[in-house]
Amino acid sequence: KPTVVPSEQWKAEMTWSNDNTRATLVLRVPVEVRDEKDFQIEFRENGLDLDIQSPPLGAVSLTSPPILPGKCEAKLDGLRPEELKGEAAGRCIRIILAKRDSGLWPDDTFGAAAGKRDAGPKEQTYGWRHVDKHVDLWMAFSKSRTPKDFRVETTPKQLTVHIKQPDGSQGILRRKWWKEVDPDELSWELEAEDGAAGVKSDAPAFLLGPGVRRLHIEVEMVEHERWDDVFAS
Repeated sequence: KPTVVPSEQWKAEMTWSNDNTRATLVLRVPVEVRDEKDFQIEFRENGLDLDIQSPPLGAVSLTSPPILPGKCEAKLDGLRPEELKGEAAGRCIRIILAKRDSGLWPDDTFGAAAGKRDAGPKEQTYGWRHVDKHVDLWMAFSKSRTPKDFRVETTPKQLTVHIKQPDGSQGILRRKWWKEVDPDELSWELEAEDGAAGVKSDAPAFLLGPGVRRLHIEVEMVEHERWDDVFAS
């Protein structure tokens, strides 16, 4: 007799993780799910609909921040050693969601744990957006940072951020822009600490948190076109 698990139960057992460009969902399924023909999945701009038909585990819908449906994928896969819970082996549906907007999603996006994180974002976590040719980039730093700790430079192809470390040494962050930018249009500021009176930021919500300051960098594209990410590497 097939092992039939209520959909809410296997949804609750789902785990997930994410980086700045994609989220990976791991849905544990019984061994009776043997082939990718046993389930159907449809990606939407703000989530997905999954129906496991053999065995009939039922359908579930998940809502997410904006994704790129055409670049998402799902496959039947074996559980990796770090995903096993004492079993010798296991099976899962592994779902890759391609993010429309770069940046980390909140831990409670799917009501499942993504690993414990601090109350605020980690240093150098970034988020971005572009409106027409204008590009905004935010990087999170601790409230102890001051504008004197930074020097920001750019060429048409590469961003360089000089960061003074607590021990007085100089750190350098270099990233290649997705496409060319106009160096003459570069501007930047270190936003005031979150929670301070009158502080309001247009940064993505996942970059907000107590004791956080953001390095806000603004630049203009050379050619107006859609960027899939702010950095190519």
